[in-house]
Amino acid sequence: MIRNFLKQYFTFSKAEKNGTLVLVVLIILVLAGYLFLPKIIVNRKTDYSDFEKEIEAFEQLISSAEDDVLPLKNRDKPFENMDDIQFFEFDPNVLSVDKWKHLGLSDKTINTIRKYLKKGGRFYKPEDLKKIYGLKMDWYKRAEPYIQIPEIDDPDIKTGTRVIVNDKKVSLVELNSADSLLLVDLPGIGPVLAGRILKYRNLLGGFVMKEQLLEVYGLPYETFENISRAVNIDTTGITRIDLNKAAYSKLIRHPYLDVYTVKGILNYRDIQGNIKDVNELKTNRIIPEESFSRIKPYIVVSMEESN
Repeated sequence: MIRNFLKQYFTFSKAEKNGTLVLVVLIILVLAGYLFLPKIIVNRKTDYSDFEKEIEAFEQLISSAEDDVLPLKNRDKPFENMDDIQFFEFDPNVLSVDKWKHLGLSDKTINTIRKYLKKGGRFYKPEDLKKIYGLKMDWYKRAEPYIQIPEIDDPDIKTGTRVIVNDKKVSLVELNSADSLLLVDLPGIGPVLAGRILKYRNLLGGFVMKEQLLEVYGLPYETFENISRAVNIDTTGITRIDLNKAAYSKLIRHPYLDVYTVKGILNYRDIQGNIKDVNELKTNRIIPEESFSRIKPYIVVSMEESN
């Protein structure tokens, strides 16, 4: 009976024997792999040499870029000791490189001036120098009394009827009275740009200087250079904002006034009463000095007594 019991529970069928055999084989293979694979597989180190070379090249590039930037930071050095500069009367249209250097200008600024003149640009009045990118205002203020620009004996310029642009004679256009038909006759100005010029002119209250055309969206500098001789400006019709009467909605429409400046003006007016002089806004730092010069032509104060 015990024999039958053992035979019943401990005897495997053919299928069970085969399954057990397969299982044993698998266990042996796993154990063998666990024991011998580490000896078979070589532990190779990852080669980072190419990556390290790229890092080294990048660091050299950064170092080189810093070397290029440092001179830019030091380009203001000629202006640090302006008391040492010996100013003399000069015409910026004909001055040599050496004489520009003698006046304390950096090589970069001199190159900008020469490129401007080479492209056909010209300085007609001392203020024109201020449009040179990179020119320091401190230097300009010291140099302005010495700038001597002779009048041009050009009948076309004097009569204001025809000027030469790109070897062609075109009609001189007065920016503050011109309509879109006159503007599209200018080189490089199509209907879209003409419309933008008129819209910006209305927002400003009129142009006071040609360089404001560069503030028109989408107008390239090259186009401005081409038409600068073909336009002039009459500022007698400039629309000015009365700071003692203008509401927030009127002030905020002007391109040179932002929300904070407008609120500052209104708060100052509420506290102070009528503004007596537009320069109060600069003196009391309601408008930063660098922004004040832009907005000044467009603001005025009424002379009425406050109630």
